[in-house]
Amino acid sequence: MSAFDRTSFGGEGALLLEFGEFTEYPACMAAEPLYATLHLLPGRGVGGTEAERLRSRLERVLPALDGRYPGTLAADWRIGGGRAVALLSPAAPGEEGRLAARAAEMLFELVLRARPAPLAVGLGLGPLTSRLERDRVLAMTGPGFDRARRAAEEARRGRRLLRARGFGPADAALGGAFSVLGALVAGWTLRQTQLVRGWLRDGALDWTPEAGIVLRPPRRRREVAAAFDLAPSTVTEALQAADAEPFRDGLLAAAWTLAAALREGAGQPPLSASSPSTSRS
Repeated sequence: MSAFDRTSFGGEGALLLEFGEFTEYPACMAAEPLYATLHLLPGRGVGGTEAERLRSRLERVLPALDGRYPGTLAADWRIGGGRAVALLSPAAPGEEGRLAARAAEMLFELVLRARPAPLAVGLGLGPLTSRLERDRVLAMTGPGFDRARRAAEEARRGRRLLRARGFGPADAALGGAFSVLGALVAGWTLRQTQLVRGWLRDGALDWTPEAGIVLRPPRRRREVAAAFDLAPSTVTEALQAADAEPFRDGLLAAAWTLAAALREGAGQPPLSASSPSTSRS
């Protein structure tokens, strides 16, 4: 795995993640499958030594994501030329929620591990214009690349976590849902970030065909306290100060927003669940 280009990553270069295959988008009416592309840039103001540290951090994190989300990637992570590329496995019809839940969690794992450096994310939808090859994702092309790049640049200029293009009317909703969470995370201390990650170590979201995307029970706060050698009351106070419960609820809402956009893009009927489940049992 090659290193990030030291000059391009901190400047105009991009960290590019290509999220996997989806079915047809009605606005395009294309016969080929569509791919959602995530294009990550260092947030506005990140450069020099901070950009180098961010690059090194992501070089360590990205290879581990396939193990944390088994079966999610259709093509392995590749890093080079100031970008990193991976493809998610395609979502079967009716299982857009499963893919959306994994994508939302993967994105925020990257956001949290990148801290304190901010990220600017572009999400773009479009077909590939090259072959899908598991070990050559850096060579792939398609309109989703350009849409995601422009969306990332827009997010960076506006100091937002995410902007989306190619999903039609859902573009603004996707950008808003994820950027609200990004603004919340930006206010966390490093200790709060560590404790929230520990609290959600087993994952925040789950998916079932009957209920759709649901909240996964977090770890007990006593377990988190023991892991960090802290008093349980200290963990409780830190999680409350970080608004960890609203973050978890917001991640659920963002994943449902993404799932609905994917279903609409695939020409599928609306999600069957009457509302996002907030069960914590």
